[in-house]
Amino acid sequence: MVSTKEVEAVQQHACSMVAVQHAAHHAVQHAVQHDAFVHSLQAHIVAITQQMYALQMQNEQLRYENSCLKSVVAEHQHNLSELSSDLESQEQLSQMSLSDDESESEPEIVEVIDDNLEKVDLPPCIPPCETITTCASSVAGKASVKVQWRVHLFSERMNRGRGRPLVSPAFCAGDLAGLRLSVAPDLRNSKVLKNERSLQAFKKLVTTGPFSGRLTLKTEDAPQTEMEYYVSINNHTEGPFTNDFSEQCSATHDGLGIDWLQDKNEDGSLLVGVEIVLPVLKK
Repeated sequence: MVSTKEVEAVQQHACSMVAVQHAAHHAVQHAVQHDAFVHSLQAHIVAITQQMYALQMQNEQLRYENSCLKSVVAEHQHNLSELSSDLESQEQLSQMSLSDDESESEPEIVEVIDDNLEKVDLPPCIPPCETITTCASSVAGKASVKVQWRVHLFSERMNRGRGRPLVSPAFCAGDLAGLRLSVAPDLRNSKVLKNERSLQAFKKLVTTGPFSGRLTLKTEDAPQTEMEYYVSINNHTEGPFTNDFSEQCSATHDGLGIDWLQDKNEDGSLLVGVEIVLPVLKK
């Protein structure tokens, strides 16, 4: 015979087992709900991260556009100042050439003047001496900024400059601002002496060629990382080149292996370009 106490003990044990099972079931349900909440929270964090990255990209684009707008304003101001100075210099040089004596005691750089050269009155529609454009591009699968500087009346201005470089308006590329391009004759022809032979030789060089010049990229501040870029004269491109500009704020490229005047445009302009590869943004 089973005693009453034994029966009660069995019943209590059974009740305890049921309570344990019930508590375990509630714990499992709570764990499932907790996992679902964690997954939902992780998905929300991923969505917020993506939105933050998109906002960061928009902010970078706005900064780039703002920098370009500032550069355009500065370019127009620079063009007006250059045009005014150019006109004043022409007037002064014309007056000096009339009163200049024949002394050759010291080598002197002078402007090549052709009395038989027909004067051309430029119509109002022709733009200032320098125009520069920048646009987003890509090269070798990398995002870049393509810059094109159209140097109007290249041969005439190079002849009048007497070997001095022609300098572009300032432009920007990504976070870099205050960049400029310059072109000049090679070192052998960078100066013109005051004698008829030298004058005519230099005039022929910059008018009919073959002309091999120097293209220089200048920057006000060194970039944070090494810069990769390509340079071009009209349709001829060379590169890529890399430079961190830590030792000096300019990089010069000689010749580029072509006659610069062979593809000069019918209006006398020369298209000088640089394409700067933008650094990769880290997520």
